[in-house]
Amino acid sequence: MGQILKPASPCVIIACCVIMVCSSLFFGCGETECSESTTTALYANFYQKSDNASHADTLFVYGLGNDSLLYDSVRTATLTLPLRLKENTTAYVFKFITRSATEVVNDTVTFIHQNNEHFISASCGCAMFYTIDTVIYTRRHIDSIAVNNKAIVNEPRENIRIFF
Repeated sequence: MGQILKPASPCVIIACCVIMVCSSLFFGCGETECSESTTTALYANFYQKSDNASHADTLFVYGLGNDSLLYDSVRTATLTLPLRLKENTTAYVFKFITRSATEVVNDTVTFIHQNNEHFISASCGCAMFYTIDTVIYTRRHIDSIAVNNKAIVNEPRENIRIFF
């Protein structure tokens, strides 16, 4: 014959309910992984102002005030430049080498920016967003710099245009 089961004690029922409620709160809320980027950077593109503008064949970019080399002898039309987290000024040296390799020209570009900590989500945390206030630059090889998007967020979009 079959065995008759005894009803569970109230303590066991309460303990099971507490475990179920806690599990649903812990595992049921929010994302478990961060699906959004927390990296922000300034995106710069190079343009020729005129057809007879001189074009650099090779480019080196390093941070001013530190020895961090970001680009080492590259040929590119686009740069991704990080901005300082704890300061509102970031400066870079652009070292241009002409196609004939006979001329080396340095330009300094300084970005004055606002730093705005931005909460993304519980699983991603925060990211630093920036607003470009001013761009100061030398004009040895660079002709001009246009800011076409002051807001630097966690999306890859052009912020400045560098003309030579």
